[in-house]
Amino acid sequence: MTQLMRQSNHSTNILWGILLFLVVSGLLNIYLLTNHVYNLANEVKAHREDYMSPTLPDPNRTAAVNNNEKGVKVLAGIYLDRVEELDIKQSKWTYEFYLWFKWKPSEIDLLGEKHEKFQNELPFNIVNGEIVNADLIEKHIDQAKNSGYIQYQVKAKTTQFFDVRLFPIDEHYLIVPIEHKWLDRGDVIFVPDTVESKLSSRVMIPGYKIAKSIKLIEKAHAYQSARGNPKFSSTDMENFSQFRALYCCNCNLHCSIFT
Repeated sequence: MTQLMRQSNHSTNILWGILLFLVVSGLLNIYLLTNHVYNLANEVKAHREDYMSPTLPDPNRTAAVNNNEKGVKVLAGIYLDRVEELDIKQSKWTYEFYLWFKWKPSEIDLLGEKHEKFQNELPFNIVNGEIVNADLIEKHIDQAKNSGYIQYQVKAKTTQFFDVRLFPIDEHYLIVPIEHKWLDRGDVIFVPDTVESKLSSRVMIPGYKIAKSIKLIEKAHAYQSARGNPKFSSTDMENFSQFRALYCCNCNLHCSIFT
């Protein structure tokens, strides 16, 4: 009888030991996983915030040099009207927006009207993207008042890396990067229109919530090569003024601790 009790106590101790090991191991794994996710979230957030900085270079991109160009200030504004498709897997998104510029014609030939080769060209492009369609909506050039205004309705596709390491609690910035097509930062510097730039209430993305506030910045964008232009040396780097709009979207399961 005593021997049976000893065996029973020994078995009970073994079971309690196994249970204690499982509890401690489980808690340790939960701690390590939580700590890993938290650190990863901070890393992803810091990576995204570099894109939002007007002065810091984009992650793994060429830093701008000679960042003190005195180009003519041109007001640039955007109204995001529709997100047609967001394909995280294929790293691309398709969208429609209104884009406008305001400037003083006496200071700059923004539209290239004085240059024959630019007269039929759009004066802007989408970096890492494709302009599917661009319609001229309004154009007012008043020489007497020295004021210029032009507005386009644009449909574009942008190729953009989306960091999905935090899926399904991922958060992304949808970036619209706009540059002048032929005038560099020594000629023109875009000034974001923070008053009139808006996000349409109709913008919806299945599976994601998009923040109603937008962030607008101007950022110097450097090209590593002069692209064979005889006006520059082979070591010169051209800087362009990039007007950038950022829209934040969260997965519906996004946890507020990471925002």
